[in-house]
Amino acid sequence: MYTETVLPAGDHSFLFTFSIPSNLPSSFEGAFGYIRYTIKASLDRPWKFNQDTKVAFTVLAYRDLNNYPQLKTPLILGNTKTICCWCCQSAPMAITARVPFTGIVPGQDVPLIVELDNPTNVDITSVQCYLMQESIFYARGKSRVETRKLGELTLDPVGKHSSHTAQKTMRMPSCPPTLDINCGIIKIHYFIEGTCDEAQSQCKATTSGAHMNLYVATPLTVGTVPLIFQQTSEPPPLGQDGPPTVPPTAPPYPDLPPPSYDECVFGAISIREDEDSEHTYGQKQFSPRYPTYNL
Repeated sequence: MYTETVLPAGDHSFLFTFSIPSNLPSSFEGAFGYIRYTIKASLDRPWKFNQDTKVAFTVLAYRDLNNYPQLKTPLILGNTKTICCWCCQSAPMAITARVPFTGIVPGQDVPLIVELDNPTNVDITSVQCYLMQESIFYARGKSRVETRKLGELTLDPVGKHSSHTAQKTMRMPSCPPTLDINCGIIKIHYFIEGTCDEAQSQCKATTSGAHMNLYVATPLTVGTVPLIFQQTSEPPPLGQDGPPTVPPTAPPYPDLPPPSYDECVFGAISIREDEDSEHTYGQKQFSPRYPTYNL
């Protein structure tokens, strides 16, 4: 919106509104790119530099996890690793991660069961679980990846010829919803990563995956409306596994407590841009706010 007006001396106030398209991606600040929404007002002063004021605001893409029934299904993933000593080969180490559902909102805990089986002669000295955000940035046929840690757990080590099962929870902090539609240059994904390190030995380790350490990754989908688990007599209708075309005008779950809107876990970042001059005033730092539930 651009309007040129001659103003006399004094204070002036103007009310305005914008209609924001419903399919905009959520605000996001990353290392190699961002999705940022700002309002800028320019004051054209005769014989002087223009004076600009800029303010950033958060846009949230509506993502009701209940429109993705597959996210209510438990997920079990595992990986194995074989230790070879000279000509002898032990039974493989194994790690298995279980989650009862894969759809989550900020503020919610993810129940996690990690099973470790170590039939080898080598101790597993370190077991770590990380809650990760992976952002992929695309430009000119190339891509760059940024991974950021949202949470961390340390589990008990597992001695040789033994096994261990750990039940833990990991809380999703304030962060943007999964971004896999409506933006062609930035994608945002989430997962829980489990890794195991074994004691140093003269044995050679091989793994069925691309990682030398025993590793498993459990994908998660982050939304803005949490999963509601209800007993139903009928399966969900076909064709309901995609996002709604238009967000509802009223809350679909009246019993759901409203979320707070917390600053992104990564904090504020400078929003100064190349086109801003020394005469641009307003916000210098900004952090998007995302719906965070107390579940």
